[in-house]
Amino acid sequence: MDRYDNDLPQPENFSHTLEEGEVVQLCAGMPQSGTREFDPEEIEELMADRVLLLHMVFARFTMALFCLVLSGCAFAFLRVSADIPLWLKVLVGVPAIVALLWGLVALFRTLELLLRRRVLRRAVEAGYVRIFEGAVNPDDYTDKSLRWLLPTGLLYEDGEQPNRVELYPKDNVVHSLNDCEPDGWYPLILTCAAAVPEDALVLDVPNEWFPEAAEGRMQRRRQTAAEQHEILSYAAEGRRRLRIILPLWVISTFLAVVFLMGRLLQLDLVLSAVVAGVLAATVALQQGITIWRKTRALATDAEFGWIMILTPDPSEESSDDEYWDSDVAMEFLPVSETVWSLAGRPAGWRYAAQLQPRS
Repeated sequence: MDRYDNDLPQPENFSHTLEEGEVVQLCAGMPQSGTREFDPEEIEELMADRVLLLHMVFARFTMALFCLVLSGCAFAFLRVSADIPLWLKVLVGVPAIVALLWGLVALFRTLELLLRRRVLRRAVEAGYVRIFEGAVNPDDYTDKSLRWLLPTGLLYEDGEQPNRVELYPKDNVVHSLNDCEPDGWYPLILTCAAAVPEDALVLDVPNEWFPEAAEGRMQRRRQTAAEQHEILSYAAEGRRRLRIILPLWVISTFLAVVFLMGRLLQLDLVLSAVVAGVLAATVALQQGITIWRKTRALATDAEFGWIMILTPDPSEESSDDEYWDSDVAMEFLPVSETVWSLAGRPAGWRYAAQLQPRS
């Protein structure tokens, strides 16, 4: 939808008081069913994993330190030896760069292992896992957690057989998946969003609202107060990015380009600054306009107060779009055209950094 005319007359219930609505938390579309205490064997296994991670930390840090010191010595040798032949500079410089990159990777890997030890320590201190059970919705292409879990091969994807996921309570890292321990380390992003109301008043949508809509039945319902608050919070987040994150990103881009052109390519400093400024301003303008349009559209959606419901017509031929090959009902916001829910569950992208209390 490219445009919506807010001057059109609105129905009488446009100004009705919104229902409060419920906020739910989902893991890959599955609600929390309870918690489970660790047994003694699991506690011992977690403690053994922490010891193993500590050994790996020492090994990675030693490798990082060795590579960084080696590359530093090589760069110092090249700096003080200006008269050495070109072939010797290449022979020393290339391994020095490789050692520098390898050392940085090993250093970041060390930090990651330290964070994993912290997760295991917090899990032992909590003494329990959170349990999420239910059928997944493979049609929700916005759910990052679902996309991360599907490659494990441990999820039932038929949409009918329930799954069981156990998470460490404070960091949302997978402890087990359908009673099996996954091979990798999977920190998940939980969906924390306003629930889809079960008995909402649903009305048909006038054809002139969406004249080029996809085949199917188009309806509408009122937002709940929780949904409106959530939409406004996304708009506020967009404004915060415009004020803080975007300027910081522009400054970092400018400095990086100046360094690359001035120091590495040995170009004039003024020319490097001009080119970097133009490049950073161009990218910032494009990104800023995109964020501003999205923020404004979300604010208009909250003011508009409607959520559109599209139910595909199973009698129509499926299109090339991945979503339209399914027959699930989709809700979306009309102005920003943002997917809001799929098959009666909040879309997976609607996550927030907050945890529900243990239940």
